[in-house]
Amino acid sequence: MLRTALCDLLGIHHPVVQAGMGIYRGLVTTPELVAAVSNAGGMGCLGGSGLTAEELRTAIRRVRELTARPFGVDLIIPAKLSTREGTRAEIRADIQRNHPDHFAFVEALYEKHGVPRRPIDLDLTWTPALTDAQARVVLEEQVEVGCGTTIDRPSVGETRIGAGTKIDNLVQIGHGVVTGRGCALAAQVGIAGGARLGNGVILAGQVGVANRTTIGDRAIASSKSGLHGDIAAGEVVSGYPAIPNRLWLRCSAAFSKLPELARSVRQLKAANLILPEDRRLYASIGIGYGAVLNIDDEDLFGDEMNLACKLGEDIAARSEILLTEAARATLTLKTVETRPEQLSISGLALNYHMVL
Repeated sequence: MLRTALCDLLGIHHPVVQAGMGIYRGLVTTPELVAAVSNAGGMGCLGGSGLTAEELRTAIRRVRELTARPFGVDLIIPAKLSTREGTRAEIRADIQRNHPDHFAFVEALYEKHGVPRRPIDLDLTWTPALTDAQARVVLEEQVEVGCGTTIDRPSVGETRIGAGTKIDNLVQIGHGVVTGRGCALAAQVGIAGGARLGNGVILAGQVGVANRTTIGDRAIASSKSGLHGDIAAGEVVSGYPAIPNRLWLRCSAAFSKLPELARSVRQLKAANLILPEDRRLYASIGIGYGAVLNIDDEDLFGDEMNLACKLGEDIAARSEILLTEAARATLTLKTVETRPEQLSISGLALNYHMVL
């Protein structure tokens, strides 16, 4: 069986796309034909040109009654549109009335060359109002957009919302974003320009997605996660910056013990007051937050791991606990007070936080 990248892109079995033919002499691509092509594994396409918004809506819903497979809607959206409202017959009469010389010139050409006058089969004009109404119908079919949501239109290309996607209130979708089918975007999600979401992606409340990030099919991001890099298909991530959910849960459990750690350090300082100098113990601690590479449960590697080691080994003074920026951003405990600090190392600014 022939299968190409187009099949994966459109969710079809065969790389066959039916041409969506608009109204011509009273004929239009029927919903029955469109559904038959889609049911056979191709991509049926409904010709929407010449249909009013309500006619287009009726046709789309009829196709959906006949097939659960993907199908397309073919619209004509010229680069330049007439601003004159009304039917073609009305516009032709307007030209004859207001520009008689031009009208007479065209009529003379008909007579001179024996060109028969073609009857008006489609008495509609493509105006901004018509194309906007048609586009809204296509967006409305099985796509829900909540109140206060903004979907930006790019100057080049398109912003595309996949069929069946549900968008909650107060969501910001940047220019050029493409979502797959059946995605769910909760309230206050923000997606920067150029991001790509696969099918069935779930973004919980207040998730932020950086520009040009790619999120695989069926991936899930929990509330307030910050996605700065690509997310693999089926992965569940949490936190800021986002890391695998199970790792985030372990980190959250560790952060809950931070007050206890700070108390132990203070107790250690108090004990040192009564100990001889040669028996005193001190703790200098650096804490980071982020993904790490774990080899044989012995060797750990990663940016946050390196930064935490730098803070604990080289920067923290006796009995100090220092947090990286990522660790501080994840810390939600109100019982822990911190103070921002900055250090320059070889001309590079290192920002961190000291636990008070």
